[in-house]
Amino acid sequence: MPVLDGIEATKVIRKLGYRMPIIGLTANDDAESRRDASDAGMDDFVTKPMRFLDLRNAIERALRPDLPRKSGNSTELL
Repeated sequence: MPVLDGIEATKVIRKLGYRMPIIGLTANDDAESRRDASDAGMDDFVTKPMRFLDLRNAIERALRPDLPRKSGNSTELL
């Protein structure tokens, strides 16, 4: 993004008090990226190349926190 990356944009959104789910899209799938996204306030993120099923699962987890988190291709923050 030209002005803010996803982490910084998430921090601004959360600082403004918005509580809607935020799901990031990234090419970085490492522990530091997961921690940075979680610390910024992201609910989840999906890695590139993105599969529709991974995005759908992340959306379902964000909207239904009672759903169990599963390992697999989709990235988990928690």
